[in-house]
Amino acid sequence: MTQSANTVPTIELTPLESTLKSLLLDVAEYVHEKNVAEGRRNAEPTVLRFTGGWVRDKLLGVGSNDVDVGINNMTGYQFGLLLKEYMDRPENLEKYRQKQPNGELKHAIASLHKIEANPEKSKHLETVTTRIFGLDIDLVNLRKETYSEDSRNPQMEFGTAQEDAMRRDATINALFYNLNESKVEDLTERGLEDMKKKIIRTPMEPYQTFQDDPLRVLRLIRFASRLGYDIEQKTQEAMRNEIIGEALKLKISRERVGKELEKMLQGPDPRGALQFIDSLGLYPTIFANHQDDAQADTSSWALAYNALEKILKEGSNATTLNVREFLIRDKLESYYAWIIAAFAPWSSVPPRVATGPKAKPLPARTAEVARDSLRADNKTIAVIGDAAQNWQAITDVKNSVLEGRMDGTAAEVRQQVGLHIRSWRKDWRLCILLAIFQEIMNGGKFTNVLQSYDRFLSYIKEQDLQDVFELKPLANGGEIVKALGCKTGPWMSKALDMSIKWQLLHPEITDKEKVLEELSHMPMEELRMAARECLRRGDARIPDSVLDNLVPGELEHLWDTISAHKDTDNATASENLLIAREFLRRWTSNELSEPDAAAANHIYAWASRHALPSAVYAESMEEPSDMLMGVEQKMALMREDKLRSSLSISVIAALDSLFPVHKAADVEDIILALASFTSEADPWTTDDSRTASTAILEKFRTTTPSTPDASFWPVLETILKDRTRPLFTRTRNPAITAAGRKDMHPIPLPRFDTSILDPESKPWRSSDVYAVTVFSWIITQYQATDIGRLESHFPLLVPPILALIDDETNPHKADGCTLLTRLLHPIQQAKSDILQRTNLSSVFTDAIKPCLLSLPTITPEPDSINLLSTAYPTLFLLLKTSYLPKDRQKYTTELTKVLRENLIPSFHHISTLTPSSGTQSTLSSFPHPKLSTLLLNKIHDSLFDLAVHTTKYLQEIIPLIYSTLSNPFGTAYPPLLVAGVAVTRAVILNAHPRIWRWRGEILGAVTACWLSMADEEAAERGKGGEKEELTKLKMQLKGVVYLLKMALENPDEKIAEDEGVVGAKEGFAKELEELAGADEALKELLFGEVDGKDGRYFGA
Repeated sequence: MTQSANTVPTIELTPLESTLKSLLLDVAEYVHEKNVAEGRRNAEPTVLRFTGGWVRDKLLGVGSNDVDVGINNMTGYQFGLLLKEYMDRPENLEKYRQKQPNGELKHAIASLHKIEANPEKSKHLETVTTRIFGLDIDLVNLRKETYSEDSRNPQMEFGTAQEDAMRRDATINALFYNLNESKVEDLTERGLEDMKKKIIRTPMEPYQTFQDDPLRVLRLIRFASRLGYDIEQKTQEAMRNEIIGEALKLKISRERVGKELEKMLQGPDPRGALQFIDSLGLYPTIFANHQDDAQADTSSWALAYNALEKILKEGSNATTLNVREFLIRDKLESYYAWIIAAFAPWSSVPPRVATGPKAKPLPARTAEVARDSLRADNKTIAVIGDAAQNWQAITDVKNSVLEGRMDGTAAEVRQQVGLHIRSWRKDWRLCILLAIFQEIMNGGKFTNVLQSYDRFLSYIKEQDLQDVFELKPLANGGEIVKALGCKTGPWMSKALDMSIKWQLLHPEITDKEKVLEELSHMPMEELRMAARECLRRGDARIPDSVLDNLVPGELEHLWDTISAHKDTDNATASENLLIAREFLRRWTSNELSEPDAAAANHIYAWASRHALPSAVYAESMEEPSDMLMGVEQKMALMREDKLRSSLSISVIAALDSLFPVHKAADVEDIILALASFTSEADPWTTDDSRTASTAILEKFRTTTPSTPDASFWPVLETILKDRTRPLFTRTRNPAITAAGRKDMHPIPLPRFDTSILDPESKPWRSSDVYAVTVFSWIITQYQATDIGRLESHFPLLVPPILALIDDETNPHKADGCTLLTRLLHPIQQAKSDILQRTNLSSVFTDAIKPCLLSLPTITPEPDSINLLSTAYPTLFLLLKTSYLPKDRQKYTTELTKVLRENLIPSFHHISTLTPSSGTQSTLSSFPHPKLSTLLLNKIHDSLFDLAVHTTKYLQEIIPLIYSTLSNPFGTAYPPLLVAGVAVTRAVILNAHPRIWRWRGEILGAVTACWLSMADEEAAERGKGGEKEELTKLKMQLKGVVYLLKMALENPDEKIAEDEGVVGAKEGFAKELEELAGADEALKELLFGEVDGKDGRYFGA
C-alpha cells in the first residue's frame, strides 16, 4: 500500500537497536550473496520487519527489550541458523563490537531456541527465540492463519506482510517497522489513526476475530487498561456476544485465561480492566463456577474495585492513607488486593456442603473458582480463600471492639482480638480489605466504612498486635516436653497455642518459666470443657481428634483436679469420670513416679466407689419412693446412675492398663466394684461395663502374683467376710449358728416378725443392690479343685443363700436356689461331706420346700414356673449331694417325701376339678397347663431316681396319668400330653413288676389320648399339614403300648408264675383286639409297627 510521507511517523532507534538492525540487514545480505553463489539468483530478496508490540511501544515512547522479527521468505529457524553461521565468523562479531565500545555487546548470541513445527497445535512453521545484544528476539516468518470452529489454534501458512498484519488481535499491534526501508508500515490502514484516537479495535471483523481466537477478548481488555484506551463500540458488542463467551470457556485453556487476568491486575490500571470485564458482562465467563448452579451477584461489584482504586490512589485523605499503609504495604500486596477485589462477588456466596460421615469441609467459593476457572497458584487460592472465610468474622470483631461489646477486661479483649487475628491466617491484612469491600458492597458509605476500619486498625496498633501472627511461644516444644515430663505428640500444637494465648493476656511477662508453670494447669480445664460438651450431646467418649490436641499432664495433677470438684451429684461425677477416663486413655508414661502411684490409688478408690449402683434400682418393700417419684423421673435417675457406673468401670479399666489392680492399695474395693457388673440381667450393667469387668477379673484371677495381700482367694474371703455376709445377716436365721452350722437348739422367731418390714434389715435389697451379683460371681469361682477353700469359706456362703431363699419375693427365692445349685456342683464333684459335717442339708431342705408351695392362685403361673423350675432341681441336687452314694436309703426316703408331699399334691392342686350339673366330673380342666407340664417333668425325673420303688406309689401316680392323657382338651397344649406320656413310660420302665395290675387304666388313658388326637386331626383336616407336635405324640403313644406289651409278655422271673401275671400275659392280645374292634381308629395305636431301636418312639 502507498502511504504519504507526511502522515507516517518515524521511529528513533537506540544504539543497541541500530546495531541489531545493521546485523539483521547484514545477515539478509549474507543470505542474498549465498543464494547467488549457490546459483539461486532469482530467489526472493529477504525483507525484515520489527512487528507488533515493539512498534506500538516505540511510537508511544516506551522502551522495549522484546523484539519480534518478521521474515518474508523463510522460517524463523532457517534464518536463525544463517544468523548463527554469520556470527560464528570472528571478524563479523568484532565489527559490531566496535560500534559499541562501552561493552553493551557482552553477549552477542546467547543461544538459539527452536520452536518445532507441531501440526497438532497448529504450529506448522518453525520459529526461533534467542537473545542478541541483550535483547530478547523472536524470529518468525510472515504468516496467515485459518481457524477451526472448536479451537483457537490456527492453521499457519506463509503469508504476505498484509496478511500477517490483518491476522493480529488489534490494529495498534499490527504496525510494522520495515528494516530494509527504515519506515513504519500501517498495513491495516487504521493502526496509526487508532493510536492517535486511543481506540482498540480488531483489524478484521471483530465477531470473526474473536470466534477464531476468543482469548483476544481478554487481550484487548488488557491492552485497553494498560494503555488507557477505549474499546471501539462494534468491538465491544462482539465481546458481549454469548457465543463468543461460550467459545472463550470452551476453546481457551484456563491457564491462559488466568495469565491474562494476572497481567491485567499487574498492569497500570487494574480498575480499568475490571470495569471493562464488568461492563462487558464477562464476569460469569471469566470467573465461572464449574461445580454447581450457584452464581455470583455482580450488581454491586463496581463499589468494591472503585473503593480499592480510591484506597490506592487518594493521597490527601489521612484516613485513606492510614488504611492503605497498614493493609497494602508493597507491590505484591497491591496485586493480591486487586485479586481479592476481583473475587469479591464470589466471597459472599456460601461454600458447597460436603456430604458423607468423613467428608472434609469444602473450600470457599472463591478458592474453587480460582482453581477451576483460572488455574490460579496455591498462594492466590490461599489468599482469596482465607479472605472469603474470615471477612464476616472480621466485621463482627471490628464492630464488637468499636462498640465495646466484647466481654472481658481490657487485657482479655486484647487477648481475644489477638487470637482472632491469628485465626485469620498470615495474610490477615488482605482479609480485612475484603471485609471493607463487603461492607461497601452492602450499602456502607466509603468514608464511614473506612473511618470505622481506621479506628479498628488504630486499636490493633495501640495494643501492639500488628505482628501478632508472627508471635512465637516463649517456651519451645522441647522445653514444654521436659517441663511436663511426657512424650511429644499431636498435643504439642495445642500446648503452643495455649502458650500464645497466655502471652497475649500477659504481654508484660517474658519469663518462660512462668509460661511453663501455667501450661501445667491448663490441660485439665481444656479436658473438662471437652467432657462437658460430650456429655451434653449424649456422648460418652471424647473424639480422638480432640484428645490429640490436649496437653498431657501427670496423674497427680489429674487427681488434684478431680478432687477439687466435689462430685456430689451424678452429673458432676460423670464429668469427672469422663475426664479421668479420657486422660488415662491417652496417658503414655511407662513408669509411675511415687506421687503418680499415690494418685492412682486415690483414683481407684474414687472410681470404685462411684461404680457401685445406687439405691435408685432398689425394690422398696412398701414402695414409698414410687409414690413420691414419677416413673419418668425414676427412669431419668437410673439413666444418670447407669452412665456414672459405666464410666467408673471404664476408668478402672484404663487405669488397670497403667497400674494393675493387684498393685492397688484397696484391691477388695476394686474387685467388689468390678464383680457388681458381671451379670447382664442387672439394669445397671451395659455390654461394655460387663465385658471390661469380666476381663479385668479374669486377668486378676489368673495372673495375680501370690502375695498375701493381693492374691485372689484372700481378696474374695475379705469381700465375703467384710462386705457381703454382713449385708445378708441383718435378719438372723434361727436355723443356723453364727459359725454357719445348724443350730440344734433354735430359738423360734415371733409369729410375726416386724423387722421384715424394715428396709434396713435387708440392705442387699434396699440400698446395696449389687450384693447379690457380687455374691453370685464369687460362688461361680469355686471349682472342685478349690474344695478346701470352699469348705473354709462355707460359713460365709451359707447365710446369703438362706437369706435369698427365705426372702418373701419369688425372684430372690429363685436366685437363692440358683446360687445353692452352683455351690453344690463343686461339693458334689469333690465328694465333700461338708453338708453332713455342718448338718446343713436339712436346713437347706427346710428352706427350699416352702418355695414349692408357690402355686396359683396365690402365686401367678409365670412366677410359679420361674421359681419351681429352679427350686425342684436344686432340691434334687441337694439330696443327691447329701446322701449319695453313701446313704441310698435316706436319699430314697427324702425323694419319696418330695414326690408324695409336694409334686403329686401340687399337681392335683393346680389341676382343678370342674363342677358340672351338680356333680363333680372326673375330668381335670388343667387351667395352668405350663405349670402342670413342669410338675409332670419333675415327677418323671423323680421316678427314674426312685427306680423300682416306684411300684409303691402306683395308686397315686396312675390316676394322675389318666387324668392328664384322657383330658379331651389336652391337644390344646401338646407339651402337657407329651409330659404325661413320659411319666407313663417312666412308670412302665421302673414299676414293670406290678404294671399288669394297672394295664387297663394305662390303656384307657393312652387310647383316650389317641382318640382325642384323631378328633383334632379330623377338625383340622384340609387346613394344612399335620402338626409336628401331634405327630411326635402319636409315635410316643405307640411306644407306650409297645413297652406295655413287652413288660406283660416278659414278666420278672420272681412273679412269672403269679396267676394274675399269667392271665395278663395270655389275655393282653385279646384285650387289644377288643379295643380295636370297638373303634377302628385305635388299630394303628395298638397294632401299628414300632421299631424298638428308633428312639423317637420312646421320647428320645
